[in-house]
Amino acid sequence: MKYALIGCGRIAVNHIKAVVENDIDMVAACDIKLEKIDQLIEKTNYNKDFKKYTDYKKMVDENPDLDFVSIATESGIHAEIALYCIEKGINVIIDEDNEITIDFHIIVSYGVNIATIADNIISNVKYKVEEFTGMSVKKVNVYVEGVRNID
Repeated sequence: MKYALIGCGRIAVNHIKAVVENDIDMVAACDIKLEKIDQLIEKTNYNKDFKKYTDYKKMVDENPDLDFVSIATESGIHAEIALYCIEKGINVIIDEDNEITIDFHIIVSYGVNIATIADNIISNVKYKVEEFTGMSVKKVNVYVEGVRNID
């Protein structure tokens, strides 16, 4: 099975241990700072060859035969990365509690019922994201950034 790691901070040490213990073929690793990948390899004494990336989209696009990735980045960007990988047909492991928070910033037309619009956004987004990703949506926040006149 071909595997890639996205995010090489503290928790990534556990991912490398799992790779070694389960004889998984890690073909790529990604972090926005290449030095974090090198530090991780040094900490874990991982000695197999793999490609290094700073852009997860490029990594996924250049490795279309990946079987799965694990996401060990900061929590705020797990969903964005997971959705990209899932859209490419790659299985995803997220190292978190599988709960996400989504923020929507909207501009509404003058005269609409803001509470109704917000409730619709919250329920529809929560349902769709949970159905599509299998993750639990902890919270959907809706922020009204402005009101405009209907022309």
